[in-house]
This record gives sequence, C-alpha cells and structure tokens, in this order.
Amino acid sequence: MSDVPQGPGWWQASDGLWYAPGLWYPLPEAKRPAARPPTPPDKVEPAVAIIFGVILAVVVVIVAIALVVGPHLRRRVVLPTPPTITVPPGRPPGYTGPAYPGIGRLDHVADSSGRVEAEGYIVTAKHFAPVNSGNGRELCGSVTYTNTSAANAAYDFFLDWKLQQPNGVPVTPDPNGHISSGNLQAGASNAGDVCFDDGSQHGQFVLIWLPLSLGSLQRGIWLFQLW
Repeated sequence: MSDVPQGPGWWQASDGLWYAPGLWYPLPEAKRPAARPPTPPDKVEPAVAIIFGVILAVVVVIVAIALVVGPHLRRRVVLPTPPTITVPPGRPPGYTGPAYPGIGRLDHVADSSGRVEAEGYIVTAKHFAPVNSGNGRELCGSVTYTNTSAANAAYDFFLDWKLQQPNGVPVTPDPNGHISSGNLQAGASNAGDVCFDDGSQHGQFVLIWLPLSLGSLQRGIWLFQLW
C-alpha cells in the first residue's frame, strides 16, 4: 500500500490508501447493536391491588347504606290532622259579650283573667302577641292546663287548639316550641307556649280550645284584637 499509486492496476480503498493489484483487505463489519430483550408487561404490586379492592368495597357499602337509609332520613314527621267538628250554633247561656264567627251555645268564653273552666279542666290563655320567629310573624301566648277532676285526663296541644283568623280561617298550632301533650294527674298542672301563623292579618282573632282528646264539644274561647 502507498499514499500514491505505484503503477497500473493500483486501486484506492475507502481508507484513502493505494493498494497493489490483487490485494484486498476487507474492512471489519460494523458491529450491530445488540437487540434489547422484550420489555415485560407492568406488574401491579400485590399491596396496591389489595388497597384498591378495599377502597372499592367501602364505596359499594356506603352507596348501599345511602340507598336504604336515605329515604328514611328524608321523611318528615307528619302530625295528625284535626277532624272537622260541627259545634251547635247559638249564643252561650249568660254570655253578653260581642259575637264572633262560629259562635256556639256550648262555648265557654274566657273571663277577664283569661280563665275557662270546662270538662274537668281550668284552662288559662294569656299574653298573646306578635312574635317574629324563624317561620315569620306568629301569634304566641302562654297557656296553662289544670286538671280539676278526680282522675287522670288527657290533653293534646295540636288537636285541642286552633286560632281563627279575622278572615274566619282556623289554623293549627306551629309544631315547634309548644306546650307538651300527654296526661295530667288529678290536681296537676302544665304550662307552656302555643304559637300560630297570624296570616299577616289585623282585626279580631278567636283562640279556640276544643278538647278533642276528651271527645268534647265544649269549647274555650278567647277574643283579642290585633291592629
């Protein structure tokens, strides 16, 4: 080999040198990169799979409980609807005060101290006035039951009380913040508050106590004005 040809037949290789005729030196083959082994698929660690399974099971249990218990939590307490009672019409014996819508001859109109005595009870109702509550404006007052009979007697604030608005529409008590219901022993008393929606009205209101829990048609009546 030589840097320059030395005669006819000399040839130049890829390395830039000249070789005599008949000489050939193969260059070494370029090395091919070794093939990479196939990448194995990702494996999920056993601990991760267990945790995922536990979380999924908890979610399923929570959803099942919500489907079963949810409707019961959404139920509202429904108070009984007082039955409609027809009171014998007419002016109460000895009553000389002002007339009022639905006046009945078995009514007991409260005296000046707010006291009514009927059906083995002395019932007083006082201090009814407008009150701003969470339900809007209401008429609230204090009532007291005293059992004057010789036996236990029942009372029910929701069934026994109504407020007749100036437009003649009777409304039942607000079930929140009221006197309790139950039985009174002979000679015992119980007191508490009763509230009604006043309907944003003004004029004569009629507070009515009708002890339906005793099966009575005798009513206690309290009249008051709101202007």
